Amino acid sequence: MGACHDELAATFPDYRFYAIKEKWGVLAFQARPRAGEAAAEEADRLNEITEKYRAASEVVCEWCGRCGSLRMDARVERTLCDACANDMTTMRFPKQTPIV
Repeated sequence: MGACHDELAATFPDYRFYAIKEKWGVLAFQARPRAGEAAAEEADRLNEITEKYRAASEVVCEWCGRCGSLRMDARVERTLCDACANDMTTMRFPKQTPIV
């Protein structure tokens, strides 16, 4: 999320952040180039930036930060590495330690 914010702030110094959340197992970053109306080119550029980070979130485990993949076989869609996905078959939270 920090890298997405940094890139948006560098491109649009007055950008407006509305929400960041996980939706269907991937990052959903909601923002506008600035308050008020934005040109179509600005909106397209903002969408390019947020899409890049949404796509990247499909390959990073949301629990530990290691390489992962979108898992759609559980009750809730999540992006997890193999170890965390395996842990979650028998426990509520994975036992993997997040990487820093």
